[in-house]
Amino acid sequence: MWDRIQALENHSKRNNVRLIGLKETFGTNGTLLGCFHKILTEGLGLRADAELEIERAHRLLAPMPDPEQPPRPVLIRFLRQPARDKVIAAAKEKRGFVWEGCQLSVFPDMTKELAEKRKTFTSVKRNLQEREVRYALAYPATLRFKWRGKNVSFTTATEAEKYINYNDQGNDKHPTREMSGCMCRWKSYIHVMNTDVGRGRSVY
Repeated sequence: MWDRIQALENHSKRNNVRLIGLKETFGTNGTLLGCFHKILTEGLGLRADAELEIERAHRLLAPMPDPEQPPRPVLIRFLRQPARDKVIAAAKEKRGFVWEGCQLSVFPDMTKELAEKRKTFTSVKRNLQEREVRYALAYPATLRFKWRGKNVSFTTATEAEKYINYNDQGNDKHPTREMSGCMCRWKSYIHVMNTDVGRGRSVY
């Protein structure tokens, strides 16, 4: 039931992005929407046309932070999901950008639980980067990459790490499948040993 609730909540956020780093002095008195339009054009180099139509924009509900604290994130909801995807792609290419003295980042909006699950892949992604292996963390939390010409995908970081470490030893099979094969051969051996042939008795 909880997984279903999480899936529904994340589905409702599919058109949203979170803007991190925008100072509290920007977007006051109802000007946040216009401010974000400028960020799209001046910061990300996108053309603010009908394709990037924004439904609403507001800061997350939280007390006003002190001047030395980070500003509250801004939640932006686009009218269409392709617009959100376009903004996410542009922000990812920039890898963080500066606008009007603000160091900004844009991320997909999702539940805390899903964000934590995606975060578990951090070390695996770093591992792949060191090997110059291209990867993608697909929604909601599936790591995909090509290893020696073979497309593979994993829904847990543990399985991905096992696969990489196992294949670093010169193997070319999934460790779980290899273990399954060993178990099958072992069961076959036990079966033979329990028969008359296995006990050395004549069957004739």
